[in-house]
Amino acid sequence: MRLAIAELRAHLGRFVATVLGLALLFTVVLAMGGIHRGMVVDALALVDAAGDSLWLVEEGRHGPFAEASRVDATIAERARIVPGVRDAVALRVLGYQFEHQGRSLRVTLVSDRFESAPVLRWTLDRGRLPSRARGEIAVDRTLGLAVGQEITLNDQPLRVVGHLRGAIASSGDAVAAVSELDLDDIQRFAPAGDRDTPATHALAAPAAAVLVSLAPGADPALVRRRLAQIPGITAYTAAEQRSLLLDGAVDKARRQIGLFRVLLILVSTALLALVTFSMTAAKTREIALVKLLGARTRTLVSWVASQSLLMTLAAYGAAVAIGAKVFPRFPRRVVIEPRDLWIGLLVALVLASVSSVAAVRRALSVPAGEALAA
Repeated sequence: MRLAIAELRAHLGRFVATVLGLALLFTVVLAMGGIHRGMVVDALALVDAAGDSLWLVEEGRHGPFAEASRVDATIAERARIVPGVRDAVALRVLGYQFEHQGRSLRVTLVSDRFESAPVLRWTLDRGRLPSRARGEIAVDRTLGLAVGQEITLNDQPLRVVGHLRGAIASSGDAVAAVSELDLDDIQRFAPAGDRDTPATHALAAPAAAVLVSLAPGADPALVRRRLAQIPGITAYTAAEQRSLLLDGAVDKARRQIGLFRVLLILVSTALLALVTFSMTAAKTREIALVKLLGARTRTLVSWVASQSLLMTLAAYGAAVAIGAKVFPRFPRRVVIEPRDLWIGLLVALVLASVSSVAAVRRALSVPAGEALAA
């Protein structure tokens, strides 16, 4: 190890350049893993917010977040009379893009029933949830709207009353919570003068799904079979909704990200192996001299392998530090857990071992007589 440290000091420029290059590669590897984990968290955020509710979606569809689903709003009324059902609420979901103060913002609007107990378990960062039937909205804090600001969606004026935490749709868009009446108006874009007439909401816009909560002591399997008899719908449990999301678009992204991570690890291994081998080849006479003085094979192996290990550990530490600074600024959520860092360290150590094999073989093949050559 001492020989390796002394040599790295002698070639400090090459050492720093190699560490910086590896650190950037490791940062990208960590970022890809964190983006995938963030996609999983985002995809399940709204499903988890619904708790253990049953999901009634359009027949043949997988649900409002996996694919488009249109359910007649009257399905909620029909579900409420099923034995074992405590409540059923139509859930509307609408992707919406609008201009605000010169910025183009995209948001996923989700309806809820705020005049009584909300159906979804929203987490507030500041402010409050909407409490009126119309005119209020709570948005995820990543959207960049301040509490108290006024926005207009399809001619519908709304005041931001709260910031949500972790309310991100599977698409990566920030989520905003609005009342059922507001989202109905936005979705159908009724003229302002007609919104308060009795006929305006006589035919409510289709819902994306119906959330069904069970009465205490009800048998979930039995209630689900009864609900499945309603024409035009498919009933899913919360666990099935999670599985459908993870096995769909998130799974494809996971495989793509996994392939890129493997390629980057191979590139990192090749880079480190090339640098280590070139440094070993450059000190052929020194290795021969050490052999001539009676150094054991273990000393030579430790000398060469320690260089690769030091460069890898320094690069990985720099990557973790860089990630801590830049990941919070990414447009998509990056979730890095402690076990991800430990797994990354283990991979880095394996990389250091593999990349030093060629250099070690080169060092062992140098004849001791090379030190006496002219």
